[in-house]
Amino acid sequence: MRGATPNQIARHFTRDGTTAVQPLLESLATLDYATRAEAGRFLS
Repeated sequence: MRGATPNQIARHFTRDGTTAVQPLLESLATLDYATRAEAGRFLS
């Protein structure tokens, strides 16, 4: 799995960048719907 940074994911959904997506990814990771990986990346 490659994973993606919050900024890479944000480009697919919104122009807000990491400020809008980062908290969502953190919540998904807390709920075990995503996994925190190295270098600020997330896996689903």
